[in-house]
Amino acid sequence: MSYVTVQEFLSSPYGADFQPGEDCSVFASSGDVLDFLEYISSLIDLYAGQSFGTGVVEEEFIGKAGQTRVYLRKFPLHAINSIKYHQASYSSTFNIEGYRLEQITMDPGNYRFFKDGRVLFNGSLYSDAVYQVEYIAGYQEIPNPIKMATLMLANTYAQAVDTGSVAIPEGGSTTRFVFDKFETNYVDPRQRYDNMNIGIPVTVHSILNRYKFLK
Repeated sequence: MSYVTVQEFLSSPYGADFQPGEDCSVFASSGDVLDFLEYISSLIDLYAGQSFGTGVVEEEFIGKAGQTRVYLRKFPLHAINSIKYHQASYSSTFNIEGYRLEQITMDPGNYRFFKDGRVLFNGSLYSDAVYQVEYIAGYQEIPNPIKMATLMLANTYAQAVDTGSVAIPEGGSTTRFVFDKFETNYVDPRQRYDNMNIGIPVTVHSILNRYKFLK
């Protein structure tokens, strides 16, 4: 999903130069703009470590000995639909992943959850068991700072697509990325998580860092 509408982008100072269908525009139609904004929104998610749109999420993790809690990746957490697990086994009933085909649904009375994504279990999880959690998470309304960050980052990337390349931040590196028919040399935020210089402008960093989820 996109965190801003096509009209919000095109009518903002950040999208004023990218009206679809105009001469030299990188966007041929409003559908192109929406695809582009959805891509930008996904980059926002990748950097922040969470999703800002409300929806159903499925997540897997491996249980560890003595583990009594987990932090789900997406939040705010509104509800857990189910927690199921495949208990690790050395019997002959392996599936291709090495776990028993039998799946067990955990009783909701055996855990409780919190808005920040924490799930606390009444007892220890089974070591090496594969747990599958289906839950509902996200913001009922996209926060205005996230909308602003989306508009700003969309403008930066649209300029990169328009010109074919942009200046490389110190210590950064370029990659060729393609989404639909848009292609350019740019610093992809998915490349580096150990350095603040990963292709997102400092002004956008300052907004997203308030929402960045560190585990």
